[in-house]
Amino acid sequence: MIGYIILATLASAPLDKGVGLGFIVGLPTGVDAKFWNGSGISPVLVAGVNEGDHFHFHGDINLHYPIQAQSVNFLLYYGVGIKAEEEGKDRFVFGPRLPVIGFEMTLYEIPLDFFVEMAPTLEFGDEPDGIDFDFEGGLGMRITIK
Repeated sequence: MIGYIILATLASAPLDKGVGLGFIVGLPTGVDAKFWNGSGISPVLVAGVNEGDHFHFHGDINLHYPIQAQSVNFLLYYGVGIKAEEEGKDRFVFGPRLPVIGFEMTLYEIPLDFFVEMAPTLEFGDEPDGIDFDFEGGLGMRITIK
């Protein structure tokens, strides 16, 4: 946490540009990177673990709808993504995350943002019927760096 505060005082990136680096806790739990490009559409990459020790990776493309406030910026976002997950020694699943829905709060004074998101997913892989439905979501925090 102290590292985040130090970086926040050193970084002065506006939240519509730069890279947000942080973490997400939930399903999955891991590291998170968001690429702000000023267009209102931001790619997000996450690598971590899901349901125990299963390695998880997903990438999303999110469209943002800002809600302005005095000292914070609220963003409602939705998007689509794809996931890949290792679920054991000989088991691998992949599939779409659709729709990704989230709410994000960014601070004006320091380049921090907090978010909550959820995403229903379809998993194709080694299930007995070949297809499984899953639900992912979590809480997170990022610091934006130029």
